Amino acid sequence: MITLAKKIFPARKAIGAFGRIDEFPAYEGYGVVLHNCLEKPLEFTMNPGLLLIPIVRNQSGEVLTSNKPFAWLSSVEMPVSISVAPGKTYDCGEVGLMDLVPDDKRKPGKYHVRIRFEYQGAAWESNEIEIEHK
Repeated sequence: MITLAKKIFPARKAIGAFGRIDEFPAYEGYGVVLHNCLEKPLEFTMNPGLLLIPIVRNQSGEVLTSNKPFAWLSSVEMPVSISVAPGKTYDCGEVGLMDLVPDDKRKPGKYHVRIRFEYQGAAWESNEIEIEHK
């Protein structure tokens, strides 16, 4: 239902400070893709990325994140309506896997990360990946 993977994000242009157009090179990051395995469409009235909950564990197995979803998408970026048909996928884009780890627990080292997705009373968890935080 949900896949977490390292991927290359393409170069892009965006409006930067003082309204100038800034260019950003391609870069490596982590992205989430929803796979609709249900027999009915997944219907959203906001970006489904807002329903993703990161679960980050350190090497000793301690969970460092609370049960809070990402909240990094602005209302300008939120689509009005999204429908993902059965058997289709939706790319939620890049996720900052360490964004919700408190500063005092965010130390250099290896971490294990999964993403939890909750929809209409059901929940799914992604594959687990290991990341290196520097």
